[in-house]
Amino acid sequence: MISTSTYLAFRDNAVGGEEYTEISVTIQDPPKFAEHEIKSSVYQEVAFTTKEYRKAFVISGYSAKATDVAKLCQEVGKGDTVRLTIKRSQLPDLDKETFVNNYNEVFGIGKGGVAYVDFDKRKEIADGDSKYALFGALLGFAFLPFGVFKRMQTKGMGIVLGTVAVVGLAVVAFI
Repeated sequence: MISTSTYLAFRDNAVGGEEYTEISVTIQDPPKFAEHEIKSSVYQEVAFTTKEYRKAFVISGYSAKATDVAKLCQEVGKGDTVRLTIKRSQLPDLDKETFVNNYNEVFGIGKGGVAYVDFDKRKEIADGDSKYALFGALLGFAFLPFGVFKRMQTKGMGIVLGTVAVVGLAVVAFI
């Protein structure tokens, strides 16, 4: 719990650098926006197909939240050539379809010098979610002594839990 939360809290959420690359493709079917509601969460995605690849391309997650969907759907249509930002590790698998992997994840899309995904806004949204992972790491560190010392009093656990909750919420609110 501690190592996972710490990783999620301090990882770099920026798109760019050696990990990502751009490819140029021709749109076969215009982008379609969809929202899926699962319990109380709403998931957004923009999907489209290209002439070069069989698998669909999908903008989802933080990238979908940072996308100007109305502008994208209005300005990008069938036959347009666009550039897509994808992970470099995806390049060999762009056409490989499996039971689990049935689409290609897109982190950015642009046409004629216009970028439809705001990378700064995407990083801001992802960093905001990472703050909650920091609270999980603090909670894990607070309970670490209780896992080591079996005879600690439950009264002490309540004090630690209360202190961590207050400090963690303050950290999340002000970072």
